[in-house]
Amino acid sequence: MRFSADRPLGVAPASVNDYRELARRRLPRQLFDYIDGGAYDEATMQANIADLREVLLRQVVMRDVGVREQSLEVLGQRLALPVILAPVGLAGMNAPRAEVQAARAAEAVGVPFVESTVSICSIEEVAAATSRPPWFQLYVMRDRGYAEDLMARARAAGSPVLVLTVDLAVVGARHRDTRNAMVGHPGRWAQLRRGLDIASHPRWIATTALGGRPLTFGNLEKAVPGARTPTAFKHWVD
Repeated sequence: MRFSADRPLGVAPASVNDYRELARRRLPRQLFDYIDGGAYDEATMQANIADLREVLLRQVVMRDVGVREQSLEVLGQRLALPVILAPVGLAGMNAPRAEVQAARAAEAVGVPFVESTVSICSIEEVAAATSRPPWFQLYVMRDRGYAEDLMARARAAGSPVLVLTVDLAVVGARHRDTRNAMVGHPGRWAQLRRGLDIASHPRWIATTALGGRPLTFGNLEKAVPGARTPTAFKHWVD
């Protein structure tokens, strides 16, 4: 994705926080909050952020750095960096065919991309767009038949690694989604605010809402036809 044409910060983005601010300005609030937020009062998310801030790298000096090797092998695959691009649900709602963009970016730097069960782009679309098939993330679900179907599709697409999500007995209550009228049974005014939120982002409408179609769960089309919201996903999980 190119940000130079916008220059909303007045300068070229230099840090993760800069890109976060670009995303906040570019996306409808309901989509940004889905990415940026966590479940309930977000205490666990804030604790994780605080814990990571306590992890410091100890500087080592007077060492030969003529050869610097960052690659390693993970689950039979050679990674150029100790990084794996984690699965993000509904990513394709934020940029046109975003899972394909992310998979290509990961491939360009030599790290794996993990396709989410609830991606907008299907596992087949992502695999066809790259020379190295993505890993596939699968929820442990009650519908074992559909789980087997998803695994068969991932295997047919050449996916080398299955990433299991085992902590989704129930979907966590994401209060930001409720406030943004993305889940539950919002009243007329809440739905109106949601519509105004979308209407105030014409560039997102042009590039993604229209230019990025179809905006449905590519891997779940047979299970929840036409679904494209957290509510539809929650109903399916329930």
